[in-house]
Amino acid sequence: MERYHDTHTTLLAYVGVVSTVVLFALIVGLQVLYYTFAERDFQRKVIEAPTIESDSRIVEQQIQLTQYGWVDRKENKVAIPIDRAMEQVVAELRAMADQE
Repeated sequence: MERYHDTHTTLLAYVGVVSTVVLFALIVGLQVLYYTFAERDFQRKVIEAPTIESDSRIVEQQIQLTQYGWVDRKENKVAIPIDRAMEQVVAELRAMADQE
């Protein structure tokens, strides 16, 4: 009758080291796969982006920011170029600061 069993520490150490190496290799491999596919998808999305629509929208926004126009004729609201609006705001703030 055997009272106790010796633990095989060398075998346990070997299994632990091999498991750690395999786990590390698996994690690195999965990261490489992920970033390879993510980069390819990103490049595909950038290439397939509708540049004509976005370019025309940018031009429309630039026109709105640089021209005079009516916002609401009934209420006499007009749109002014952004540069002119900024000049007016600065002038008003300076006038308020001079009054104080």
